[in-house]
Amino acid sequence: MRPKIDIGESLRLSTWAIQSVAATIQRELALDAAVKPPNDVYIAGKKVAGVLVEMRAQRNAPHLAIIGIGINVNHRPEDFSEVFQARAASLAMFLDRQLDGTSLAIALLRNLDRAYAHSFP
Repeated sequence: MRPKIDIGESLRLSTWAIQSVAATIQRELALDAAVKPPNDVYIAGKKVAGVLVEMRAQRNAPHLAIIGIGINVNHRPEDFSEVFQARAASLAMFLDRQLDGTSLAIALLRNLDRAYAHSFP
């Protein structure tokens, strides 16, 4: 992405992305997803998603931002190490069914696009 913001405002991108992820989970799956600043989404005290943003300054051009989004969609409890089983989960674990990851990704991309246009005009 090439947001027209100062490099020092990169936290705005993390906030935009993680709020969009939580809103998509809430809207599409009716799960009570909460943002844990600065870049995680939790449901019932367990992490289900995270966002990482890297910005690079460029001379005479808008800065470049790379945004990585990870969502635990169809993991089973045994997919997590013992250390993480107590603090991480997947959306499928909360819904007790497998999800269509493509549909969720499409919904997320649409939500990100709308929120980006509003947050970074």
